[in-house]
Amino acid sequence: MRYVALVVALVVSLVVAVALAARMITFAMYSEALAIEHMKGTRSVALDPRYEEFVTPGQIYTPDYTQEIKRLRARLACREVLLGPDHLGLAPVLLQLAQAAYQRTLFGFKYRLRTAEGSYRRALAIYEKHLPPDAPELADIHLSLGKMYWLSLRPLSAMNHLDQALALRTAREGDNHPLLRPILHAMATIHWRRNNLEAAKALYVRSLEIAEETYGAHHPEILRPLQGLAYIYNQQRRFAEVEVLYRRMFELEPDLLRVQGLARAIAAQGRFEEAEALLREGLDSAFILHDAHAECAARAIKWQLAEIAERDGRVEDAEAIYNEAIEQALSKVSQAMLDNAVSRLVFMYSKLERDEDIDVLRREIKAQITSSRPGAYQDMLQRFDSIFEGARRRGQRAREREAAEAQSDNTSP
Repeated sequence: MRYVALVVALVVSLVVAVALAARMITFAMYSEALAIEHMKGTRSVALDPRYEEFVTPGQIYTPDYTQEIKRLRARLACREVLLGPDHLGLAPVLLQLAQAAYQRTLFGFKYRLRTAEGSYRRALAIYEKHLPPDAPELADIHLSLGKMYWLSLRPLSAMNHLDQALALRTAREGDNHPLLRPILHAMATIHWRRNNLEAAKALYVRSLEIAEETYGAHHPEILRPLQGLAYIYNQQRRFAEVEVLYRRMFELEPDLLRVQGLARAIAAQGRFEEAEALLREGLDSAFILHDAHAECAARAIKWQLAEIAERDGRVEDAEAIYNEAIEQALSKVSQAMLDNAVSRLVFMYSKLERDEDIDVLRREIKAQITSSRPGAYQDMLQRFDSIFEGARRRGQRAREREAAEAQSDNTSP
């Protein structure tokens, strides 16, 4: 009788264990299906061009990223139970978790950096254990770590991983393979942002040569290195070369950014009428008017028109543009537009040492705000003085800097 009871207990335990394992497998499959379906329903996002090198095509953003990270953690836990802590099958889930946490970090959730870093490093350790030393997955993870470390303000760690990624890619693919270009762009961007202009230029030139050799001289793939070189030459005040680069980019892809960059390079060479004509032509073009953000695009061009008018000595024209924007902001209760327009106008007045006009403008706008709908403009009033003082100080610094540059030009042989 004792043996029968023992056998029954063993059978019941086995049945329970099988049921739990089946339930866990089902839960893992269900979690993966949910995560995959959630990925399909996400949408892409456009980021600041300064950081475009650090966002690869296919990266996604959704307001529900917290739930996605929870699903990926559940998938990872199930796979760890079924496969073990160092199984190769864990690496894809770890990479998805790292990418989700990293993407969350890009939109202000810095506490996710530790999750992204830990997941990337664990996936890297698993791949190094199971894959050959020149496996392309290793270079991909080093590239991702390099981008993440740069955006978290750790440039030395970023360059270390990017150097490893470049070495792995070069050893496997050769010196002129297109897969080197994302690494070269990331390294060039870091050098440029740290003011190592010659190093950044060499990397962009190498990327441009690879792109021209692979795709041809008239392919959109050459736009990124051309844009990077334009940033560098602009910082070096080589405006004629900047103009050539923007004209080449405009032929390949005419859009607002190319128009503004080309006009800025032309104006920097003193050809104000030509730059203004180009901007006004762009203001009426279909590729701006049919844009979903046409109003913002038109405002950006108007700001640039005002800057050109100021540099050309037509201060009244610049004042008219800024005052028109201020009136529109007050009528629409748009704090962002009002902040921008007031800051630009005060900055211009400060550079021209027109302090009385600044005080008059301050009183007039405050009177308009308080006499309209005080409740709607309460936020504007709270930060109004700080905006005025900040723009005034920036204008003073710009005036001092221009005076120092003029003095150095006069004393140079």
